[in-house]
Amino acid sequence: MGYYRIVHGQLWLDGRPIEQLSHQVLRQGIAIVQQDPVVMADSVFVNVTLGRAISEQQVWLALEQVQLAGLIRELPGGLYAELGEQGNTLSVGQKQLLALARVLVLTPEILILDEATANIDSGTEQAIQRALAVVRRRATLVVIAHRLSTIVDADDILMLHRGEVVERGAHEQLLRRHGRYYQMYQLQLAGRALDAGLPSPAARPA
Repeated sequence: MGYYRIVHGQLWLDGRPIEQLSHQVLRQGIAIVQQDPVVMADSVFVNVTLGRAISEQQVWLALEQVQLAGLIRELPGGLYAELGEQGNTLSVGQKQLLALARVLVLTPEILILDEATANIDSGTEQAIQRALAVVRRRATLVVIAHRLSTIVDADDILMLHRGEVVERGAHEQLLRRHGRYYQMYQLQLAGRALDAGLPSPAARPA
């Protein structure tokens, strides 16, 4: 997003070196959802629109896409319900869905998810995955995650170890290699099975 200068290598967007693009262009075209999103002590409407010229209808549509609309309709004031200091009226997962709704009202060209599913339950993760399926039709997604269930549908996965790319490919390709990605995926499957009280499944490519 232009916050730091590139020290090694090059980064190109749409065939142009990133240095040729202004900060304004980068920040209009790129959005980020972080692990711990900021929620202001203000209304739902203000937290989604962030001062942009966005209609109530657009906000409701975004809230429907992230499956928050039902909750917001039940709040006193609906879109204009106050969320409290740091959004303390919302759960961790609901804050993440709200942050994603901010993106969906004006879909950027590039969306970065930085560990956006690290601290949420599986139900909220599924809601995010469904919303991202919509975003993928209109934007490029860059997903940074330790939770591999978040990235199984990615076109290209880069497995990093100590800052170096050690594996690259689609989910099923990486499973067939039985490398680091395969091992990490199996461990996470086993962890989920234990949490659910089920026998540990093996990671088997289709």
